[in-house]
Amino acid sequence: MKRLIGVCVLGVAVLGGIAAVRAARSEPGTGPIHGPLASTLAQLLKVGDDFSVGSVALENEGSRPGRVERIRLLGVTGPLEPLGVRTRREPDPAGDFLGFPGFPPPEYPAVPLQRDSVVPVPTDRTEGGSALQRLQLLIGVRATAPGVGRYRAVEVTYSVGGRRYRRIMENAAYLCATTAPQINPTDPCPTPETAGKFDDRVIDVTAILKAPS
Repeated sequence: MKRLIGVCVLGVAVLGGIAAVRAARSEPGTGPIHGPLASTLAQLLKVGDDFSVGSVALENEGSRPGRVERIRLLGVTGPLEPLGVRTRREPDPAGDFLGFPGFPPPEYPAVPLQRDSVVPVPTDRTEGGSALQRLQLLIGVRATAPGVGRYRAVEVTYSVGGRRYRRIMENAAYLCATTAPQINPTDPCPTPETAGKFDDRVIDVTAILKAPS
């Protein structure tokens, strides 16, 4: 009887080990595509203004192109409405930016993510080794009421060669909105009450298919 119990316990342990391995394999890793170092973008604007956050540009350190499948904003808090996501290729003669009024900004032409979601393998690099060929994400947001609308991070799910990965980039954005006739450039953004404080709300901006023209 003791031998039977031992066999049953061993069988449970083996099954548990198999389940753990399967769970580990099903959980996507970060993979070869990454974004910039952690950053914070803060913008003073008026309620109802559209804004493009361009602080995330994706670089590919692998040997095959990657394809972005989903982009989610983590920690969405306050009067902030996501408008969708567009992409643009770098390098671009127009240069790059961290944030710009409007979505999409006419000064920086971009296309919907569904039309161009490929992160290329770079063919040129800077002297410091950074990739010159990148895919910049333009995340459209709108301030819907006075206050500080914000999000904590950007989560990018992508695939390379049929394998899926997920990368979370701590690139926070704050929209400090007012209804005043004029924006006071000395107003704090973010305010001490909102800096570093986020809800658990998550929004899939990939699902917002129709971006404003």
